[in-house]
Amino acid sequence: MAFDENAPFMRDRLKLQSEYQTERLTIKLSAVTLSAKVTEYFIRNRDFLCEANAQRTEEFFTSLYQLMLLSADEDNFIRGAAAKYWIFENGGRDIIGMVALNNIITGAFSSCFLSYRMDYRYADKGYSLEAVEKLIDIAFNEIGLRRIEAIIMPRNQRSLGLVEQLGFVCEGHSRGYLRIRDKWEDHLHMTLMRT
Repeated sequence: MAFDENAPFMRDRLKLQSEYQTERLTIKLSAVTLSAKVTEYFIRNRDFLCEANAQRTEEFFTSLYQLMLLSADEDNFIRGAAAKYWIFENGGRDIIGMVALNNIITGAFSSCFLSYRMDYRYADKGYSLEAVEKLIDIAFNEIGLRRIEAIIMPRNQRSLGLVEQLGFVCEGHSRGYLRIRDKWEDHLHMTLMRT
């Protein structure tokens, strides 16, 4: 489904923008028009991201496959189920990361799952923290959610440190939660509640 800025979808109902700015970053809503840049991002970061992500087929690293995923992102946004944003440096042309609110459920549950990833060239510069802080603000103050969950492998100390710095606390340990590189990995359930 093509992205239609005039359609009555989640952005209009929840007042979400297609683009946000932080001090150093521009965060753009996922759209099929970004397929070439997204494909370049994943090819460039193939080895860097493989430690924390499910195993990818060769097809995943093609523009056609990314186009299908971006189209699904648009559909999920229209349905109000997710809001995925790609990260650029202010004035930059390359995608340097991604932040997303997934499985958004409003009403009595009022929760979502947070995901994020960064380009290997921009790790440890505080960009992930800056982008995730913005997404938390969007989740709590624009969508009105009450709870955000992040599921992280215990050995992923960089990611755990990031969410802990933002106030997330561990609510549980799930054994064999997700298959990463042919091994079922334990994950920690980290949560942040709106105060």
